[in-house]
Amino acid sequence: MQTPADYHFVVPDQTYAINFLQTCKTNTALCQLNDHHETLLVEILDMEQRMNIDLRWTVNHSKYQKMAEYIANLKYEKALDHLQTLVIKRLFELHKLNLSQTGYRMPITHYNNLAVPLGKPTLDWTKVSHYAFLNDFYLLRHSHNGINQKPWADPVIHKTMRKFQHLQHAKEEMDHCNIELRRLHTSIVDEHHEFNKIIKKMRENPDPLNVEVRNFIDRQCAVNRMLLMQIQDTYALQGFTGDPTAGISKSKFLSQPSVMMS
Repeated sequence: MQTPADYHFVVPDQTYAINFLQTCKTNTALCQLNDHHETLLVEILDMEQRMNIDLRWTVNHSKYQKMAEYIANLKYEKALDHLQTLVIKRLFELHKLNLSQTGYRMPITHYNNLAVPLGKPTLDWTKVSHYAFLNDFYLLRHSHNGINQKPWADPVIHKTMRKFQHLQHAKEEMDHCNIELRRLHTSIVDEHHEFNKIIKKMRENPDPLNVEVRNFIDRQCAVNRMLLMQIQDTYALQGFTGDPTAGISKSKFLSQPSVMMS
């Protein structure tokens, strides 16, 4: 038996096989979605019976539109909260760690996509990247945290709180200044006593280097006299709350007999 001279072997079309497999997969996915739809429909009907729901919401229903608006605002506020986190990171200069700017651009694009349908203001990365203070990011006032509704957001209350905090810190600084002022006064008095001891020893033991030591002591005593004048002027200020006397250094206090015996 011989093959005809005009016979041509035809290679099977692989495209048909690929399309057939894809169709099978699509049909399987469709069946799974139908099953899932039926399951959800049964659950919805059961919920409607339990909650005595007689009328279903349609697209034109006022409650449906109100809920759709709520969900859109919720997504917008979540995107805004995410931007708030990124802006705070930006303010802490995390961009100096060679982080890619893509981490900032993508959330801004996502935010703009949600803001446009709601009529909210959009953002430009070139402006956001130059924010230096959190106050510059005006959109935070529209976050779900209700920052603009907080009592401290009121300009009058805000200024009052800042003045109160400044006053509290001023009192703390006054306490610190009183402590440091008495430490300085105590240090000058102790240094004066030490200089007297050194001068007495130099008189008892003459040495060519005593001249240099005496020059240093004279210069230091001149500086201490100027400091004591300033300290006394501070003590004389009206409203001074510190102790206007020199204290006792820790080394002298621990060397007292009563302390050593105890």
